Amino acid sequence: MIKSLALFDLSPPSSNADAGDVMKWMISVMDRDDKALHFVASVLSQFLKNGGMSEKQAEAVSKRYAIVLEHFERGVLHIQTGGAPSGDGPTNITHISARKVPA
Repeated sequence: MIKSLALFDLSPPSSNADAGDVMKWMISVMDRDDKALHFVASVLSQFLKNGGMSEKQAEAVSKRYAIVLEHFERGVLHIQTGGAPSGDGPTNITHISARKVPA
């Protein structure tokens, strides 16, 4: 019998998750054209580098988290609907694939 295994779990983080895990989840599910995506990624980078964030950053991330979680629970994020980002984005690399190279 073959057992199925989920490789990616995009469920919201648990209530006891640390800020880093919350921001990683947010980045995983946020729409690419969400203006706050860059901010969350920047705060996460600083959080990982410094081991924390300022009160102002924490407040802003918490507010954005509430919005992203609400959108997730309603099922309206692009990752849930198959929606594509709008607009004419840059024409740089958007996909990277990895495969095992034969020996």
